[in-house]
Amino acid sequence: METFIRKELKYKISDQQKSKLLAAIENQIQPDQFFDCTIFSMYFDTPNLDLLRRCEGNPGLKVKVRLRAYKPVVDGQIPVFLELKKKTEGICFKTRHEFTMPSLHAFIQDLQPTDQATREMASLLSRYSLIPQFVLYAHRRCYVWKNRADLRITIDDKLTFRTSNLTLTHNELDESILEEGMNILEIKCASNLPLVLCKVLNALEIKPASTSKAGLAYSKLMERKQQHDRTFNHEHLSSDPAGLRAWNSGKLHQPALL
Repeated sequence: METFIRKELKYKISDQQKSKLLAAIENQIQPDQFFDCTIFSMYFDTPNLDLLRRCEGNPGLKVKVRLRAYKPVVDGQIPVFLELKKKTEGICFKTRHEFTMPSLHAFIQDLQPTDQATREMASLLSRYSLIPQFVLYAHRRCYVWKNRADLRITIDDKLTFRTSNLTLTHNELDESILEEGMNILEIKCASNLPLVLCKVLNALEIKPASTSKAGLAYSKLMERKQQHDRTFNHEHLSSDPAGLRAWNSGKLHQPALL
């Protein structure tokens, strides 16, 4: 189990702003060990997307549950991470537990926790009937601030999502949700930002964004719902964990992960 407590600042920036930012701070940063990577994230929510709806409503507490991998999950040996993320008053609390897909399937089938992190995850999955709702993909570049191991900078582009065939891989159904030439910048730190970084952000007019990557997907879902004036076709899901277990066994309209 891993636990992170930190601030997470998000920005939406153009390719031009990205280039100028990296040039301005190039002597202050260095690529981290995961410099150039892919991010596959599967988000869990209620049939009515209550968690994301509350996050977008900007409440005091935001909660997200997701499954993350850093390469396409094409076999049962690739590590995946079940994450519980809470954000309140600008501070993010994240816990995650490493699984393989076979061990994750076993956990979801029984929802028997092995530690505090999985206990809370099992409780959320069961109590709120959380099921996989969509998969996000992003290409990511990661940097760390020199002499500040707690300060990481990530830049995501090529952001896509889909709501069917929910596997942690690429798929022809992937749909772009980020405008061409735009990026998601995230700054993650345990304390205040360096003054030099603040000055660069201000000079480039890089201002905090109110929407996360999951928020962009949620906005696309709401837009689709309004356009078609229909629900998300979840009526077949019950109000108990059976819906999650049906996904786990591949019995819903989307196939199992493997």
